[in-house]
Amino acid sequence: MLKPQTSNRFFTLLSAVLLISLFICTNILLWADVDRQSFQIKKVYGVTIHYTYTHESFFPHDPSARGSQSWLTNLRSTLPLVEKFLSKYPQEVIHRNLTDIFLLGTLEFSGKRYGGTYIDSAIYISTGGFFTYSGSSLIGVMHAEFSSILLHNYKFPSEEWEAVNKPTWRYLGSGFEMLGRDEVYNQTDELFDNGFLEGYSQASLEEDFNIFAAWVFTKPHRLRELTSKHERLRKKYYLVMKFYKSIHPEIDIPSPDVENTRIRAPYTPVVTSTFSKKTDLASVSIGLTSRKLWGIEDWPCAAEAVKLTS
Repeated sequence: MLKPQTSNRFFTLLSAVLLISLFICTNILLWADVDRQSFQIKKVYGVTIHYTYTHESFFPHDPSARGSQSWLTNLRSTLPLVEKFLSKYPQEVIHRNLTDIFLLGTLEFSGKRYGGTYIDSAIYISTGGFFTYSGSSLIGVMHAEFSSILLHNYKFPSEEWEAVNKPTWRYLGSGFEMLGRDEVYNQTDELFDNGFLEGYSQASLEEDFNIFAAWVFTKPHRLRELTSKHERLRKKYYLVMKFYKSIHPEIDIPSPDVENTRIRAPYTPVVTSTFSKKTDLASVSIGLTSRKLWGIEDWPCAAEAVKLTS
């Protein structure tokens, strides 16, 4: 018969062994599920999902980049969001423009935190650390980064877009310089009147379009409400719709018209060269202190949507 002290040690050791065994088994099952989901995405869309982080495999040519391994639970919850993001585009569009998606825990360039970036035909997405981002936030980042690839691969109406802004307006530069400023998170009537959804939209035409793309796919009802009161936003929404439909008429993008009036655009994709650039989606890429994310439910909105016709 075991003595009480020996018995306590035995049960403590047994409990530890059982907990470790449970942890190992759970992780094996989670990894198997992640592998299964990634294989399915590759099979259906032809996109390779990378989720085992090493600097050499993720950023072989960029010493300024820093990343971390994504939590296994975050990977498992993010992969269905990846599939939801991909489903908005015809497979033909995906096959032509997107080959790889890299999922990381954290993402930094030159010491600044990012929510996402793109390089050539690949997008990089930060899934967050212990505290995860909301689903709509992550989907917004995916659409924003992919919109940059499309912006460079197809004929974007840059002159029409800039013509919507005030005649004296000039974009401030790249998003990198704006990271860390309080005004990047602003959403005011003055910004809306000037045709910008957020303060960060003022960084460059690309950032302006990126944020529009994220809102169009994740908050179309809020965007319609804003466009009903702000003419410049309404015109940019129309240009976003026109651009996506010129790439492929079957892209599942919400119409700016609340009644889904069809915007007619010819299917004449003009493929240009592929660029590499890190984008600075500040509204998503900030750290855990601010928690300011795309997709939060308290975005400002205006009145009911206005009808746009082609």
